[in-house]
Amino acid sequence: MPYTQGKPLCPEEKQLLVSVKQYFDRNKTEFGSRDSAAQMTADALGIGLATVNRVMANYRKDPDSIKTLPQFRGRPAYSVDMSHQEAIRTYIRKANLKGSHITLETIRDFLKDKSEEESFHISTRS
Repeated sequence: MPYTQGKPLCPEEKQLLVSVKQYFDRNKTEFGSRDSAAQMTADALGIGLATVNRVMANYRKDPDSIKTLPQFRGRPAYSVDMSHQEAIRTYIRKANLKGSHITLETIRDFLKDKSEEESFHISTRS
């Protein structure tokens, strides 16, 4: 399993990890190893023991948790995606022609109406 340190695991990798851990739990006696099933899983997949324990703890709490996509970490992008820029410019031009007052909140509301599944941080629009 190609693994990059710091990169979140995708759902397929989590499913693989759970399957390998369950395999080692079932067949631990046949291997004759003194290591725990979690340690053997970590060694087999080339990932850390803490990662195995964390994924398995989440899996035991909620088995559907391994199907969720990793959350975006870090700061939001400081510019609006190119696909939205022309729509924003058109919106601002129309508002200027009407003489309307434009704020970041009105632009945010416009973007929410246009694209419901995306969220836009206030600093991205300024």
